[in-house]
Amino acid sequence: MKMSEICNIYTGGEPPKDAIKGYSKDEKHPYPIWANGKDVYGYSSTYKINKDATVISSIGANTGCVYYRKAYFTPIIRLKVLVPKDENILLSKYLYYYLSTISFTVKSSSVPNMNTNEVKKIQIPIPPLPEQLRIVAILDRFERLTTDLQDGLPAEIKARQQQYEYYRDRLLTFKRKTA
Repeated sequence: MKMSEICNIYTGGEPPKDAIKGYSKDEKHPYPIWANGKDVYGYSSTYKINKDATVISSIGANTGCVYYRKAYFTPIIRLKVLVPKDENILLSKYLYYYLSTISFTVKSSSVPNMNTNEVKKIQIPIPPLPEQLRIVAILDRFERLTTDLQDGLPAEIKARQQQYEYYRDRLLTFKRKTA
């Protein structure tokens, strides 16, 4: 099916007036603001999207990058938001995983970009809901494993380096013999 048939497509606008930039939220600004990349732009007291969604960066060097965003956020410029019209037909997370595997048609100009009409034309295979759930479960598990490895491996390397240095120093420390 075409994206226009199965998803509501929104384009991000300006940041909310009360937006705070940065990586820290507070009690008055709990809702994330997402821009064109993987990092949060800031936080706000309001939100525009109240469902889990797939977002696509649509202007600049990140054009075509796909991210999954949990409900209650605000998209700003350079971001296309795809929300399935019916979660009984298409899961947001399945949409995210599928779109992560395809190449997008990007206009080559001084600034790469893609518009909403191009996104509407994207076709996506839609397996039955149980199959989508199975695919999402497998890919979520795989993503957790790779994240654990990426987080745990540097810590393990650091611990082994410290262990190595400790035993190296112990082995290479000699008592002087007195004459």
